[in-house]
Amino acid sequence: PQESIGEHIPASGHYTQLSVESLDFEYSPRITPIKQLSFSLSKGESLAVLGASGAGKTTLIGLLTGLRLPNKGHVALDGIDLRQLDLEHYRNHVGMVTRVEFIEGTILENLRVERSDIGLDTIDHVLSSIGLKHDIAK
Repeated sequence: PQESIGEHIPASGHYTQLSVESLDFEYSPRITPIKQLSFSLSKGESLAVLGASGAGKTTLIGLLTGLRLPNKGHVALDGIDLRQLDLEHYRNHVGMVTRVEFIEGTILENLRVERSDIGLDTIDHVLSSIGLKHDIAK
């Protein structure tokens, strides 16, 4: 099915609050990896999702990025339901690491991951903010 994409983009260009409220997702009545999940994250916070195989980690990422729709509950950014957002804009501001993956090439190419539009100043800022600038500079 074709994805329905909303049009909302925040005036500031970024969001400050992610909230998940009473989220349910089921593949079938017998397979329900996400039940009544609620949490919130503010700008600058991060979330680690850990669990056994089949626990719903990838499903949760799909729900948080709008690739899947919940059966109940909702995901919102600054109080606006994910379904009303411009998902392309939103997804360009989301980072996710599933496991350590490297592509053949330079460190810079690995940091950009095929996104040549990411400037060196942005990379420098991100590496500094996560405490890796010194390690990469070695």
